[in-house]
Amino acid sequence: SANCFCPSGLTPYVVPNSKGRDLPMGCYGGSATPTVYDDASQKCRAQGGFVATVHDSDKNFFLLSIFPPKNPHWLGLKRYGSQFVWSDGSNDGYTWWAPSNPIDGLNCVYAQHTVGFNTGW
Repeated sequence: SANCFCPSGLTPYVVPNSKGRDLPMGCYGGSATPTVYDDASQKCRAQGGFVATVHDSDKNFFLLSIFPPKNPHWLGLKRYGSQFVWSDGSNDGYTWWAPSNPIDGLNCVYAQHTVGFNTGW
């Protein structure tokens, strides 16, 4: 289908409204080379955005679908003291922690799917 919303190389995230029409909710993409969180965040800001936020399972699975299996991707969830805060400033409590996570001392969060569609942050 045509993508009239996002710049080339980015994938639109759309959510159907009450009339069944898709509403664009943002554009997403990754880097061709691995990078540390702060560099990824800076690249997003330079493009007028922020590292992806995930507030429900639909968005979580969308993000997993646009990245190849076993390739981690940063989420805009970062620990500040004892609290995790999303890069958009929200703190709604949605998480998808893998067993044994979050790990003390690690402040940045990434996601990846492994075998099949098993996943976790």
